[in-house]
Amino acid sequence: MIDVLATLGRPAIVAVLHLPDFAFEWDGSMGRLEDYVLTNASVFAEAGVPALMIQDQTREPGAAAPRTVAIMSALGALVRRTHPEMALGIIVLNRRLERLAAT
Repeated sequence: MIDVLATLGRPAIVAVLHLPDFAFEWDGSMGRLEDYVLTNASVFAEAGVPALMIQDQTREPGAAAPRTVAIMSALGALVRRTHPEMALGIIVLNRRLERLAAT
């Protein structure tokens, strides 16, 4: 998780960008995902938002698929290259609910 206060030295707004469900709502085009992420990240950066979290919305059961981790890593790297001034966090959801219930 981003510690915005430690990173920036002051409280700040953190934007959260939810991505489509990679299993059901995505046509497989990395270009479209990259455009979506960069367009939104640029709007936040231009508005002075200093931190961005990107989060997948994939609803497949079980642990996050390697494909999801790879996509999120690539998109995070793209945001980092394009907006190095923004604090960045990545949330990859884990659907192993039986594990959560057991703890």
